[in-house]
Amino acid sequence: MLPRLILMIIFCLIFATGFSQQNIFSAFGKPSALDLEMETFPPDPNAPAVVLYESALYEFKMVHNNLRLLKNVYRKIKVLDASEFKEGTIRILTYENDKGAKEIVNNLEAITHNGHRKIYVAQTDMYAKKINERNNAITFAFPDIQDGSVLEYKYTVQTPFYFTFEWTFQNDYPTLYSEFRSKILGNLKYNRSLTGSVNLSVNKARISKNCLYIGRGYSEADCEVSHYAMTNIPAFKEEPFMLSEENYISAIRYELRDLTDFTGVKDRFSRSWKDMEDEIKTDKDVGRQLRKNSFVANQMPESIFEIKDTLEKAKAIYSFIQNYFSWDGKTSLFRDSRVKQAFSQRRGTVSEINLALVNALQAADLDAHMMLSASRDRRIPTEIYPVITDFNYVTAYLRIDETEYLLDASDKLLAFGMLPERALNSKGRVMDFDKGSYWKDITPNSKNMVFLQSNFTITPEGNLEGNAKETYSGHEAYEMRTKLRSGGRASYRERMEREISAIEISNLQFQNETSIEEPLLMEYDIFYESEQSVDKIFFNPFLLQRNLRKNPFYSETRQFPIDFGHPLRIMYLVSMELGDSYTVETLPENRTIRLEDNAEVGVFYQQNGNKVSIRFMFKLAEYQYSEELYEYLRNFFQEAITLQEDAIIVLNKKSSNEIGD
Repeated sequence: MLPRLILMIIFCLIFATGFSQQNIFSAFGKPSALDLEMETFPPDPNAPAVVLYESALYEFKMVHNNLRLLKNVYRKIKVLDASEFKEGTIRILTYENDKGAKEIVNNLEAITHNGHRKIYVAQTDMYAKKINERNNAITFAFPDIQDGSVLEYKYTVQTPFYFTFEWTFQNDYPTLYSEFRSKILGNLKYNRSLTGSVNLSVNKARISKNCLYIGRGYSEADCEVSHYAMTNIPAFKEEPFMLSEENYISAIRYELRDLTDFTGVKDRFSRSWKDMEDEIKTDKDVGRQLRKNSFVANQMPESIFEIKDTLEKAKAIYSFIQNYFSWDGKTSLFRDSRVKQAFSQRRGTVSEINLALVNALQAADLDAHMMLSASRDRRIPTEIYPVITDFNYVTAYLRIDETEYLLDASDKLLAFGMLPERALNSKGRVMDFDKGSYWKDITPNSKNMVFLQSNFTITPEGNLEGNAKETYSGHEAYEMRTKLRSGGRASYRERMEREISAIEISNLQFQNETSIEEPLLMEYDIFYESEQSVDKIFFNPFLLQRNLRKNPFYSETRQFPIDFGHPLRIMYLVSMELGDSYTVETLPENRTIRLEDNAEVGVFYQQNGNKVSIRFMFKLAEYQYSEELYEYLRNFFQEAITLQEDAIIVLNKKSSNEIGD
């Protein structure tokens, strides 16, 4: 036991102080004694596993007289808690284009180490599967994973695609050492960007002479050899209300800037925005689809184009496109976008539907353009230089007088001028091919409110009867309509009764369920069996308030900015008639809490004879907050919840003599 304890102490000392070496080496198939003996990881004691070592070497080679990028990857993982370990199955994705060029996986090996016993993954247990028309995968599972297992695998991907590639240093589990090396031919120039908050521990580059033999008639090529590494990298943990992890995870990304072929001809890939505009303008999947004005106009009623009021005309065009098409669930941008085909099928991608919308608006002589952006699950497009692959979403930009609108007709429940949450990702590029493209901030609708008004009467038996009206506007109305569309009214009623114990709901009615430009109204009757003692009733007036039931911010700290998607206001008004049977013993105190000038929560109580009125308000005027404000925001939400949880009204039951008086 003593030697194992000594090994563990040495291990922790080594990694607590970080790697002092600039180049850590680990041989495949030969885990060290420290690897095998490791039982815990003190810096993150709850981690089910630790990535002990991972490396990648991306280098160019000539394969059958063709230039290929070889991605050599090796990873070694220590399993600490097998019951919680989620990465025992590995999937290696590959890509192929519509011209038959594809990526190939070679030299795949994998081993499970349990002590000094090795279990190799057999080649017959590595499965190739086609995922879709462009992507394939090789999948395998490590056998006999136990507490203490060391898992190793390595492979090489041979690819003809080298416009962009990246390496992610950070994982779902803590990582002791991660390195990335590249050997880039001198005639290939890449822009490089680093994301994340972890600093590089190694950042080196040098020139390697004659690193690659091109072939007969050409001299050997030089290479730039780069080496990047990070040590003691914390696990990446997704947090509530954040944009895509691609914006924050520690990674390095390469984007091809220009290429000089072996005859000396130079081709630039990272171009000016004007270059990109020209390329998109002639692209058959995007630019050419913006030349369908007359075709689209012929598919629409002439009466729409005869509307005199410009805004009303735009709304009519938007409504027609929105109701004509059904979205197929895809957001593809630079592949197979066909407006005419979508019209014939009455179904299309986000790009096809919104390109049709842009065509229709332009056919009506409105100032409309295509805007390129990235969906919310993708990284925010870079402004430093144009990267076409950053974009996967199309919306319509419309300007009427001095007012700007962003339109997405792919969802039948979206009001004019509102974007769905999937499209709310910071900024987009408006493609004005005449005056030049420019960036446009993507901001959500500012007026999003939940207004709940309830009127209760205390029955002689001490229960509550009454009715409630709920009004939803902006994004809140859209989200509620989406829930109703997916589950229906009956399902929603059942859900409400599950969320609010001891309540019975009847006569549930909706107004403006399909009138998406109007607030959504919901009204219902309620019966609530209150908590009682012999002569008292204990009553929380916020029993119907379902938006703030628990604090979404449970972590003590936060690494990333908070993005709620949109601002929010909640207003809850309660009117309670006590009747002749009860009097108020205690009302909670009035309280107001503010977070700077852009967030406020408060509750106010007032008694007037046999009537008690309660007003609760919650306001988030902003939808984005920096991580530096996390502690304040977390406490703010907790205060909002506590205000409701502690809001117990105590009523005394009158004696029969008091009632008679």
